[in-house]
Amino acid sequence: MPSTLLKWASVGVLVVIGLALIARRRTQLSQEASIQIGLSKSPNHATGSEIALLAFKAASKHILALIGCTPTMKPDPTHPQRIKLPYIYMQGLLHIDENDERMYNKAVKSNTADNLISPMFLIAQTLPLMIHILADRACPVLPLGSVNTRNTFKIRRPHLAQDIGALRRASQDGNLSYRVYFGGHDRPGYRRKRGVEFCTTIVVLYEGEPEITMDLWVLQFMPTSFEPRFVPDTHEQDQKPLKEDIDGTDLHKIHIDARDPHNWAASTKDYNPIHVSPIGAKLFGFKSVIAHGNHLVALAVEELRHEAVKGGSGPASKARQMLWEGADPIVLEARFVRPTSLPAESSITWQSCQKNKSEIRYEMKSRDKLTSGTFYSSANNTYSRPCIGS
Repeated sequence: MPSTLLKWASVGVLVVIGLALIARRRTQLSQEASIQIGLSKSPNHATGSEIALLAFKAASKHILALIGCTPTMKPDPTHPQRIKLPYIYMQGLLHIDENDERMYNKAVKSNTADNLISPMFLIAQTLPLMIHILADRACPVLPLGSVNTRNTFKIRRPHLAQDIGALRRASQDGNLSYRVYFGGHDRPGYRRKRGVEFCTTIVVLYEGEPEITMDLWVLQFMPTSFEPRFVPDTHEQDQKPLKEDIDGTDLHKIHIDARDPHNWAASTKDYNPIHVSPIGAKLFGFKSVIAHGNHLVALAVEELRHEAVKGGSGPASKARQMLWEGADPIVLEARFVRPTSLPAESSITWQSCQKNKSEIRYEMKSRDKLTSGTFYSSANNTYSRPCIGS
């Protein structure tokens, strides 16, 4: 009996060593070549078992990192504050149906029946793609403990992104698709004060033309001794919202319950325990579950849909005209300053600007400032701005 156990133990050790060598070899190749991740179905239609497997892949990366089987972050010799990253990309068809629409509307507490849906709907359906990127072994980011710091959403035709009928027909005809880009020459990592920040770009295409482009930024915390060392510059200051040119303000309040993240997770497949599990949130140092950052953005956008905002002259009405009634491209920037512990009574302050009349800003607060964002039209010539961090 002991000899049998010893035999199987030896086999197990050899298997582990073999898998580690394969992983190490794949890591070496991934640092030199492009990596494509393929999905067998639309990212928003993952089953419970597939979500569990993805979560396992994300967690296992931390174990593989301990034995050197994940890519290491290397400084870019051409820029003292940049990190070289492997190029990872994805592409495929995006399928949407009535159940997707129903889950999204439940998550944002929409009760309208006008056959329109928020432009944030398509964004929510493709957010699972970032999880696939972070969970892949070729990506140097360790998912657990990393945070989404800021996002930019560029919406080419807001009226089309709201037309749920047109989106469904495009989906059925195979004319709704996505592309995902991470790393490579165009998307290096950037050294920040608290770690390294990475950008993942997701593009939603309608009949082959880009309709929505998302730049999603994630920060992995690093010790101050990590090379290259952080060197302060003006970029960090540029990220802070300006206060001196505020022209007028509108204030709205929304209530977010501790169960609300479950509804957003059902729509986006983001079941990170800090959002849906009180125990998981406490393990990561939070007092309670915290809201998804993009859920807060979606709730702010949905707030503009209310009739009370329509027809006014204040900043909220101007933001509604841009996002819900306008035909010009718009860009929404969101920065996540602090986590929102739930339940919470949050306030949304819409602000117009003296210097740029086409720009509307918002701030969301709950016990303190949490999130700030900016609406602005294509007149700013920023719709085609690439994913640039510094």
